[in-house]
Amino acid sequence: MAKEITTVKELIADIAENRTQKSANAKDEVRVAQAMLNDPTYVVDIYAKDGVVGQYCPYTEMRQVAANIIKDGAKVSAREAEEIAGKYQFGKAEAQSMVNFSKEFINTYIETGRKLPLGGRARSNVQLAKKTKESKPATFPAATSINSNGEKVYTTQSNGMSPEFDTIRVFGSAPKWLKEKK
Repeated sequence: MAKEITTVKELIADIAENRTQKSANAKDEVRVAQAMLNDPTYVVDIYAKDGVVGQYCPYTEMRQVAANIIKDGAKVSAREAEEIAGKYQFGKAEAQSMVNFSKEFINTYIETGRKLPLGGRARSNVQLAKKTKESKPATFPAATSINSNGEKVYTTQSNGMSPEFDTIRVFGSAPKWLKEKK
């Protein structure tokens, strides 16, 4: 019988060991989100230019959100709301909602034209920004003849214009806190 996976780190290791391709997997997205919401041991260090400046625990954060909702919605004391929220286990539906919200937040925020810093972590300091790719002539190589050696000769053929579209640009050089460890 397979070992039950109970922590985010175990789940990440399991997915990494057992995946056969790198393409997106919606089921794994939800599994990771659900594990993050329910694993009190999953804590990440937050970095700034001078190194570690704090920690973040999704389990604690989401229970505080839930407690605030319970307190205000049910008109109970903060202590009682925290007790109820502390016993709650987030399910797949809530995890899917968090994944959907997170993706939509990124897409919506970058419409402002500002960079979205994802926060410094031990080995990264990534920011995202929207970038518009301009319309341009679309071309492709096409074999048009055969030379004296019997090799195909390719020329560039036009295929109309590519459309203008938005994409995401990623910014992320080596973090300052890694550079200073040497």
